[in-house]
Amino acid sequence: MGKLAFGHVDGSISLFCPGKRPQKHILCPEAVDESDEQDPVTALEWDPLSNDYLLMANNNFGVRLIDSEALSVIMKFQLPSVAAHVRTLAWISTAPGMFMTGDSHSGIMRLWNVSKSTPIENIRLKKTGFHALHVFSTFVEASNRVNGQSAVPDSSHVSATSLASAPSGTSNARFALPPAHAVCTFMDGGVGLYNLGKRKWEFLRDEVRVIRLPVCKSVFIPPPRKLGAGGI
Repeated sequence: MGKLAFGHVDGSISLFCPGKRPQKHILCPEAVDESDEQDPVTALEWDPLSNDYLLMANNNFGVRLIDSEALSVIMKFQLPSVAAHVRTLAWISTAPGMFMTGDSHSGIMRLWNVSKSTPIENIRLKKTGFHALHVFSTFVEASNRVNGQSAVPDSSHVSATSLASAPSGTSNARFALPPAHAVCTFMDGGVGLYNLGKRKWEFLRDEVRVIRLPVCKSVFIPPPRKLGAGGI
């Protein structure tokens, strides 16, 4: 069953599902003060493994995991400081329950797990803020196989909330990150391909001439899933 989600400048979202009554301008973030300043939705991402769960980011209120069936908030994620704002986010399909965010004013990429309200890893990639990021799966190399089988958990019949244990730690006290690549674009025009598992750039053009486009979210086309999300 297809679903469509829109984010609005007033901080709310609208959900549309065939055969059901539309839910318009719901889940507006709670006001943290008496200011009339709007808190627009900056990013929306459906769980690639479920039709029910949606990640929602507001400029000031941060990131929430939404249950689109119950119309409720499952988790409110806590950013390290009030100065941190999320510009973009993406699920990590090779690690059910994990996603990443890119900060608006700094080049910090944060790794999250839906079982934990705070980041499990903060990686500074640049000094300038993110424009967008997109994550795609990496083929598992032989070194990541145990007894001939992949060490990456099987993602069949799971969703963002069905496999949410924290990743295992490594000997240097850092998390063992899942095999994936992230295409990152930055507000200064920088663009790069970051290898998440190896924690290094495969390619980085540090700064290029910036040409403003209306919206350029992703150059990768996933298999059709009859889900949509957008911003108004």
